[in-house]
Amino acid sequence: MTQCTPGEQPGPRESIWSVDPRWKPVYFYLFTALNASNTGRVIWKYTVQTDHEGWNAVLDAVIDDISRGSIASAGASLALTEFGRISMVIGGHLQDVLRRRNERKLAERMAEGMAKGMAKGRAEGKAEGEAEANTRWRAWYSRLLDAQAKGEPFDEPPPDGAPRSDNGQSSTGV
Repeated sequence: MTQCTPGEQPGPRESIWSVDPRWKPVYFYLFTALNASNTGRVIWKYTVQTDHEGWNAVLDAVIDDISRGSIASAGASLALTEFGRISMVIGGHLQDVLRRRNERKLAERMAEGMAKGMAKGRAEGKAEGEAEANTRWRAWYSRLLDAQAKGEPFDEPPPDGAPRSDNGQSSTGV
């Protein structure tokens, strides 16, 4: 037994009640259960619970009530079968909507996490770069001071690669 998927056209219908062939077993079981319980109730009512004027009157009343009950059982079975089918279709649509919503939220969370991670990575990278640059400059400056203290010429370019002026200082003023 299958259900119509979204966008699928319903299949051919059979019987006076227009039951989809895929749902015939459900309809049949519901009809059988409802009709059997109605028949039992009617027979119980006319044979045990009421005083009867003879078996012919009882038989006429039983057949009359069972006939009305059978029609009611058929209608109720159709209504219950259609309600079940429609509930499954609505449930399928709801499941699709919830799945798409959850996927969208997950994608948003992942994008947010990636953005936070990238920002954190940039900040850490910047801090590491600054620390590395400061270390290079301190080492260069230490060598400059050592050369000046010894009175030796110092022609090593600064770590930033800026050209040095004629007076031995870099263009940054050091």
